[in-house]
Parts: sequence; structure tokens; C-alpha cells
Amino acid sequence: MRVSALAIGLILASSAQAGPPRKTTHHSAPATATKAHQIPESGTLNEADLVAIAKLHARAGGDEFSDDPTLAYVGREFTITLPRDALSISYNKETHTLQVATHAWDDSVDLEKDESSSSFVGQNAYGAKAQVTDFSGNDYGIWMPGHGYDRKAITYTTTGDASTARALSEAIRLRLSGRIVKAAGTYAEPDSAVMRRYLSSDATVDEPTALHVTGYYLATELTSADWIDERTGDVISSATISTP
Repeated sequence: MRVSALAIGLILASSAQAGPPRKTTHHSAPATATKAHQIPESGTLNEADLVAIAKLHARAGGDEFSDDPTLAYVGREFTITLPRDALSISYNKETHTLQVATHAWDDSVDLEKDESSSSFVGQNAYGAKAQVTDFSGNDYGIWMPGHGYDRKAITYTTTGDASTARALSEAIRLRLSGRIVKAAGTYAEPDSAVMRRYLSSDATVDEPTALHVTGYYLATELTSADWIDERTGDVISSATISTP
């Protein structure tokens, strides 16, 4: 009989060898920061500003007596550079074609991860044991407009030899401009600019990794996209974005 249920509750209750979890925390923001980020009252917002706005909702969650603080930023414009892991990069050696694109099916882009991990030996009801890694915490970023089934990837394509393409693939970045909008749809928080998504999965014998992460993402409307060569700062291609 195949053992597949290794629920976290059973792990902690039945693993005599587990002991206290060994915890390692990973923060994308410096742990020594002592001053809260100040969101500018005017002008174009950047990545740090958007993260700070998303955190306003995370901290104010559950307050039924006050307006959601993120509503004050609806309509504010922003310009951000997407992290490298938000892009898909491929090279066709036969046609010498480099293609860089956003992940069309990804609803969100993480701008900051505040997650921690703990590791312990777990045991399920059948006596099977496994080394379990449990990830938990919060992610902050933007919610991409549209839906995965109709969202079009933002794509840059060029041709060149392999060495030239490799160098460009390491330097190219996507700069997005747009504005914050009121959240709507399945994951929208009521009367807010935030889309909230909770990712949860329990560990199994075959897959001994658990995930308990809440994502807070600002709903957006995109207006333009610029492909940037970080080596020079030059814009190598631009596009106007039409929101689905």
C-alpha cells in the first residue's frame, strides 16, 4: 500500500525524534532596517513604494472600522523593473534567436519575499518518516492584469550568435509602467487595492515540503513596457500595453 498522507499535524504529534524545528529565516529586505519606508505623497512610485503599500493592507487586515489604507493609492502611477525570475529566457541555436518574455500564466510578480523555513523529521500515521522542510511567511508584489488564459506575454526577440545572446540574456531587464487600481476578481480583498492569495500544501512522504505563504499583491493596470540593457541603461525596445 502506498503511503501518501503526511499531514503536518501528524508529523509534529507522532515524530518522537523530531525535537524542536531548526529554523532559518531568509529576508529579501535587510534585517537591520529600523526605519519604516516612507511612501511619497506625489510622483511616480517605485518597487519599494509598492511593497510598502501592500504591507499597509497586511498590517491592517481585519479592521472593519476603517477604510483600507491602500485605497488612498488607487490611481497612483508607478515604474518598476521586474526581477530576473519573472522572465522566461530561451535561445534557438538553429535560428540564432533569443526570446525573453514574461510568464503569461503567472498572475503575480513578487517584489519582496519575507519567508522563513523550518526543517524537522516527520512521521505519518503509518510510521513512514521523512525530513520535512516547511516554508511560511508573506510575499508582496503586483498582480498582473487579465487572466492566464487570455493574458499575452510581453516578449522581446532578437537574433545573434550564442555568445552575444548569452551576454544580453544576463543583462536584459523589463521595466513596467502603470497605475494602481481597485482590486477586482476572485482574490480581491473587499474595498481594497490588494489581491490576497494564500498558498498552502502539506508535506507527503514523496514530496516532503510544506508551504504556507500569503501573498499580498497590488492590482495594476499597465501602460508601457521597456526592455532595458543593464550594461548601458539603454532602452532596446518599447511596447504599449493594452490591458485585457
